[in-house]
Amino acid sequence: VQQFNLILNALDNVTARRRVNRLALAAKVPLIEAGTTGYLGQVTVIHKDSNVECYECQPKPTQKVYPICTIRSTPSVPVHTIVWSKELYKLIFGPKPEDSMLYEDPNAEEPSTFMDTVTTLRSCLGFENTGGDDKDNHNNNNNNNNVDEHHIQKVARELIEKLYIVEIEKQSATGRYKTAKKTPVPLQKSHMDESTVVEAPTKQSTYKSTHIWSCPQNISEFVSCVVDAWKVTTTPHHPASSNSRNTDALLPEFDKDDMLGMRFITASSNLRSMVFGIEPLQSFYSAKGIAGNIIPAIATTNAIVAGLQVLQVFHILKHQVVVQQKKDDSKPPNLKDVCR
Repeated sequence: VQQFNLILNALDNVTARRRVNRLALAAKVPLIEAGTTGYLGQVTVIHKDSNVECYECQPKPTQKVYPICTIRSTPSVPVHTIVWSKELYKLIFGPKPEDSMLYEDPNAEEPSTFMDTVTTLRSCLGFENTGGDDKDNHNNNNNNNNVDEHHIQKVARELIEKLYIVEIEKQSATGRYKTAKKTPVPLQKSHMDESTVVEAPTKQSTYKSTHIWSCPQNISEFVSCVVDAWKVTTTPHHPASSNSRNTDALLPEFDKDDMLGMRFITASSNLRSMVFGIEPLQSFYSAKGIAGNIIPAIATTNAIVAGLQVLQVFHILKHQVVVQQKKDDSKPPNLKDVCR
């Protein structure tokens, strides 16, 4: 770092920015820190010898955490259903389903409406199950070779019915949703039937990430995601489909940049929003923004901030030339004053 006259920083995460900040402070090299958030942007010059605030002098906001009871029982805004869907992804595709807030002990006194189907699906995908009967897990794993695409579709649809119909009816009967803003309404079985003849939106040639999917389309997309996950977990190096938009790997943890994961989050969260009457429904594009806490980048904001960075570069380089050419013992101007 010391070999450079200055450092320009425009990284996209706090951890990396902190790292560069500390390197610049240790090397006493001027750092031009910059960033944008939507229509907002800032440029800051950080220099240890100039006695100015560094990147870590002010606390950065942390990701908001939502209570489990809100996510499971009283969702009221789209972000609640998206958080729920990320937990569902963890429950189905994660290495440890018990880490999900949706996990229910299969051996509990009160039987779960959906965990048996989750266990079956995980076995079909080749994942080990925990908390259940080891004998059942062994038998399920031995039958993996007999699983075909039709069976995966059947299990996926069964899981949808358990999550969005049976579970909702069960909890409604116990009064669990009495504090919800809107009384949840289970998915209509007619939509389940209609989805069998509806192609998944992301498989269509007319697909656009800004489209809002109907209920049957969300069901079809959910099933398609599970089928694609089965293909890539049971057939190594086999693409999920011929559609280049799909991923050819199933990540153990959700990543907003993973196509298959985001398809699943969009479909499953929209179905939950429909059940709880939450609006607006999310397109793939908008769901990604919420799931990854992303504020869309604005090109003009980036351009303006980049221009301000370059102006500060001129100020710093000019100051360094003045200091090098200085022949008397007078104190040179402070970089803090030069880079106003």
